[in-house]
Amino acid sequence: MGKIEKYKEVDSLPNVFTTPEDFKKALSALAPYKQKTIVELGAGHGDWLLEYAKEHPEYLFVAVEIKGDRIWHGAKQALLENISNILFIHDDALRIEDYFPKESIDELWIQFPEPLPKKKHEKRRFTAHNRLKAYYNLLKPKGKIIFKTDEPQLFQFTLEELKKMSNFKIIKVDERFDLHRPNSGPLARLTYYEQQHLEHGREVMLLIIEKS
Repeated sequence: MGKIEKYKEVDSLPNVFTTPEDFKKALSALAPYKQKTIVELGAGHGDWLLEYAKEHPEYLFVAVEIKGDRIWHGAKQALLENISNILFIHDDALRIEDYFPKESIDELWIQFPEPLPKKKHEKRRFTAHNRLKAYYNLLKPKGKIIFKTDEPQLFQFTLEELKKMSNFKIIKVDERFDLHRPNSGPLARLTYYEQQHLEHGREVMLLIIEKS
């Protein structure tokens, strides 16, 4: 199926949501029966999150992705494999506040987002100060943000933005995470883009922060 056909079909899939109202209904129906709610921003094809979801049926997972042809892959795969504990939001990740109630997310994963290096795009970076404030409101007490990138400037920018906030606790900073990756758990699994970056010799950086 071509890109145009995927764009036409994606929003009609039963596990894909394009409006906050419809998503909140699905969230309220599923979340009370799950131990955690785990969200990935800019989830791409959703492959990484799908594997996490299959390993943990007791959790609820949400993939957020603006590109319809990408999210189509994950949503179709979830339907084919009957993976019922994952939902997909087809929308800009900057609108996440419209979709989730306050203190409703346990883990927020941001993996290899667009660096948006130009100064005029600074506020649209996923780890800009205004975005971190929004995430803080959406995270449950002790909720975590797990951030990975291969862009040193974006990594340092994020650390500087965190200095403006006293309500996040830094749990881990690793500028050579590609050398220190664990053998098991979600951090052990490579994303599609992470695999590509490593094949090109780029270094992966990891930051984990907790709502305090």
